[in-house]
Amino acid sequence: MEMMEWWLPERDLVTKFFQVIVPRFINREAPFTSIYRLPTQRLLQSKKGMVEMWRRYDIAILEIDGNPFPPVLGDEPKISSSLLNILLKESLNNRLRKLRTDLEKSVEI
Repeated sequence: MEMMEWWLPERDLVTKFFQVIVPRFINREAPFTSIYRLPTQRLLQSKKGMVEMWRRYDIAILEIDGNPFPPVLGDEPKISSSLLNILLKESLNNRLRKLRTDLEKSVEI
């Protein structure tokens, strides 16, 4: 409970955590969260004349599994019908056809 009070300083969030979020995971044995690191953020801490002091912050997203929002990563886009993939597929098919005809010609001889 102390940890909850530390990370969730608003009392209503602690109540919401135990009444809404925790019941979702009662019968679940898998990991409950996913963490995604974001690029380091650099913020100006102080400036003395021409000297600037910067501070780096490592930031991340903590995603609770089963949340009602769209997932952080989402589904991978289906690109099988993109122009590049269609051209590559046709090029491969043409090459295979040419190899088959060459093979058939060599077998006939």
